Amino acid sequence: MWRWYNLWMLNNNKKALIWGGVFGLAAPFIGLFVGLQVSATVANVLMFPVLILSEVLNAPFGMWSPGLMFTGLFVSIVVWALVFAAVSALVKQIQK
Repeated sequence: MWRWYNLWMLNNNKKALIWGGVFGLAAPFIGLFVGLQVSATVANVLMFPVLILSEVLNAPFGMWSPGLMFTGLFVSIVVWALVFAAVSALVKQIQK
């Protein structure tokens, strides 16, 4: 049952997936800049997929190879796209 809901969520929220992917592409860069200049808390929110990957790998972000950085960027894109799609589905459920 959950699998079918997940497919429904992905099919009905294509705009949210695209916007989430675009946001996920920019979020680590914005988060890194904001974290260095303004607020570490905002940076942690924007970079949470990269930070979780850093914890799982037990390697600091600054010591990653270029391939691992691209992997982190891909993970960020996927996670933020799914977050945007889930929020969009919840908003649609609440509005019904």
